[in-house]
Amino acid sequence: MKLAQRSTAYQRPTLFGVVYTSRLFSEIESQNTLAVFREKIGPTLDLQNPEHAQALLEWLNKWGCRITKESFQQMVPILADWFQKWAGRFPRAALPNLEAADLDILAGAYGDLLAIKEFGPTSAAKALFAVCSEAAMPWDAAIQAAFNLSGREPEKYRKMLEKSGHEAATLLAESAQRGMSDGKSLLEKINSRARTLPELLDQYNWVTITRRHQIPSCEDLRQWVGWGCCQMSTP
Repeated sequence: MKLAQRSTAYQRPTLFGVVYTSRLFSEIESQNTLAVFREKIGPTLDLQNPEHAQALLEWLNKWGCRITKESFQQMVPILADWFQKWAGRFPRAALPNLEAADLDILAGAYGDLLAIKEFGPTSAAKALFAVCSEAAMPWDAAIQAAFNLSGREPEKYRKMLEKSGHEAATLLAESAQRGMSDGKSLLEKINSRARTLPELLDQYNWVTITRRHQIPSCEDLRQWVGWGCCQMSTP
């Protein structure tokens, strides 16, 4: 399945928007490589476990990164050292509730990942998300460019976290008005494949920015409903 690609201005994610893109994402990424990765490593990712580090690198490549397989063996102990340095410092809070110190820690961990020869901004952000999925945001080059955050500076990733935190907080406020008390109840209510708010927002960004798919407008929806979307066509 291919999405229609249009040049559109970025629109802030709304509750309708994330529900729409989450469902669309699940249709496009039918193999669900993230779920396969999570099943492989179990409930906790430990990059000091060589099998977990190997699984991470394999998943990164399946999720659009281009890490040479010949470098895997060399990178496994480097990832173990990185994990030992940062794992105990990661924030316990989820994305909407991150404080300045939490953002500093995530940006620092991201910067250290960029020091790994085979890692660029995309693989560093996705690896950090894999380790800290409640707080860290994945991204790719198209998403970076759309937010004027292209480059390797950790401060740009920090700005992405700030922006995404504001968006997550707005989504939670909107969902609370509809009886969903927190992020977990939101994800359950919309039956999303995403497990965390960063993952839900990333699905939105990937569909609308990377794939440049335009979410239907209210005018479109009203027109479609007027055509009798729930009625059976007659011969």
